[in-house]
Order: sequence, then structure tokens, then C-alpha cells
Amino acid sequence: MFTKSTYIEKYKKWLTDLGYSKSSQSMLPACLAEFLDCLEEKGISNLLEITPKHIKDHYEYLTQRPNKRRGGGLSSRMRGPHIYAIRLFLNYQEQLGNIKENPISGLSFPSPENTEREILTTSEIKKLYEVSETFREKAILG
Repeated sequence: MFTKSTYIEKYKKWLTDLGYSKSSQSMLPACLAEFLDCLEEKGISNLLEITPKHIKDHYEYLTQRPNKRRGGGLSSRMRGPHIYAIRLFLNYQEQLGNIKENPISGLSFPSPENTEREILTTSEIKKLYEVSETFREKAILG
């Protein structure tokens, strides 16, 4: 039986030791906590009970889950960190010897959708400089 808080705490420390950024040290454990919450709801109380199906089901849940900040659904760009957090955690548990077979190792998930950027024309850029009121605004454009 696992205690979610212990796993999250050790995972955070491991991320810190590896040199992950402060934002990753916060976001990845939060993503993992959501996965562990879903497992608890399904009665999964041991890492050895996690199957590829649980991970696929969680990914499917993420495609339906509402975005907590902006409303609407969770974008494909935000589903990526959730899967990355789970993959990293399970790899870590495998390194520690807590699991022998990694349930995520054979799984692949769709890459986030790339939205093409719209490039401004030279005249549009000049207009932006013209309407800039402060040095800060002009510096941002530079």
C-alpha cells in the first residue's frame, strides 16, 4: 500500500536533486498527484497493481477533464506534462527497484498539436513600434 504524500515528497526531492526547474518541481508532482488520486478512486493501493490500461484510462480522462484555469478542455499541450510526470515517476520507481516491469514502457501517446505561428509583415512591425508608448514596450518588440 502506498501513501501518496510520501511518493510525492520523494519525487519532488528527486526532481530537485536532478536539477529540474522550480516550475517543474511544482507542476510534475501535481500531475502525478492527480494520477495517484485517480488510482485511489479505482481501489489501486500498490504500485505493482498499476497496469498500462490504468495509464491509458488516465490519458483518456485527461482528454475529457476540464481546464481548471481557462475553462474548456485540457489541451494536448497540457496532457503531455501529465504523461511525462507519470513516465518519469515510474522510471524512478523502476530504478529504485520498487517495480520490476514498468507499465508505461511500451505505451506511446500522441504528440501535442503544433499550431503554426503567424509571422508579422514588416509594415505590421513598424505599426507596433509606432503605437508603442513606453521604452519597455519597444524593448519587448526588439
